[in-house]
Amino acid sequence: MSSSGEVLIASSLGSCVGILFYDPQTKLAGLSHSMLPLQAECVVPGEAGKFVDTAIDNLILLFTRGGVPLSRVRAYLVGGACMFPSLDRDPILQIGQRNGATARAKLAEKGIY
Repeated sequence: MSSSGEVLIASSLGSCVGILFYDPQTKLAGLSHSMLPLQAECVVPGEAGKFVDTAIDNLILLFTRGGVPLSRVRAYLVGGACMFPSLDRDPILQIGQRNGATARAKLAEKGIY
């Protein structure tokens, strides 16, 4: 999270998804670099930011605790590449596509665009 003019960077995303939340009024920004679509699909969950669904939940929590109504939040997504096309025949291995789809669905569910 940043509101002081710091630069937030997500590099080397590949199939990961960078999820940026931004409030134009307060200039508050938050960024997550998420590796996998759903925390519930993992045997050993790990940190919430690792997963698209829980990263979005955490960003929402941080912004609302900071007094930012969700109606002002703008979301931007980057990444979600198909890294190994020869392996992507199995839908479970289409991580980049699934990351992007999960992010878009979760944001729409919460009314964030």
